[in-house]
Amino acid sequence: MKGPTLVIMAAGMGSRYGGLKQMDRIGLGGEALLDYSVYDALRSGFTQAVFIIRHDIEKDFKEIVLNRLGPRLPYRLAFQETCSLIPADLLEGVRRTGRTKPWGTTHALLCAAPLIDAPFAVINADDFYGRPAFEAMAKFLSVPDCREGALVPYRLEKTLSSTGSVTRGVCAIRDGFLVSVEELMGLEKQGRAILNTGPGGERRELPPDAPVSMNFWGFPTAIFPDLERYFLEFISASWG
Repeated sequence: MKGPTLVIMAAGMGSRYGGLKQMDRIGLGGEALLDYSVYDALRSGFTQAVFIIRHDIEKDFKEIVLNRLGPRLPYRLAFQETCSLIPADLLEGVRRTGRTKPWGTTHALLCAAPLIDAPFAVINADDFYGRPAFEAMAKFLSVPDCREGALVPYRLEKTLSSTGSVTRGVCAIRDGFLVSVEELMGLEKQGRAILNTGPGGERRELPPDAPVSMNFWGFPTAIFPDLERYFLEFISASWG
């Protein structure tokens, strides 16, 4: 019986890290960080995967990551480039920006949409989520006729870095439903306090148990028309 699909976004580069940390070998057996996500997903009920990568890392990705999978997990590759899915009349304007990084989660999912035919979870390749997160999401996505989306939130204090500030999506949750996500930059721990420094230098303290998004989402395939409309509106408003 086919279970949910795991979609792994591996096209971006870690700007603070300075390289492709999704392919760095960190385990005693040479495992990359995303090997642990695949391992936990398999044992939680996910039965197939879609990896979203760039063409220029395809060779290294196959050698370092995919060759380790063997027959354990059926997978397909989707490719996300800066100009992927950009309407022809807006393409020149986008190119003039000089942007080289992909456009984010919505764009990544649209690049992979033709390969996704079951309820799915989407994660970053360069984050460690833990098996309970995969178990909870697999259970949610395995409900017959799944029609809603979900997010696995984490405690803010557990997601901070000891080597500098981070950006996190701070979530407002009411009665178990996600109300909003506010992206805050410059989050760091100072003493016992967790502080956010805004663009104007203003500072505010956040509670350690504030729920934050680490980009672990779950959706039915019915989400794609809405994502397509949203992305087109975004691109058109910027360069139309």
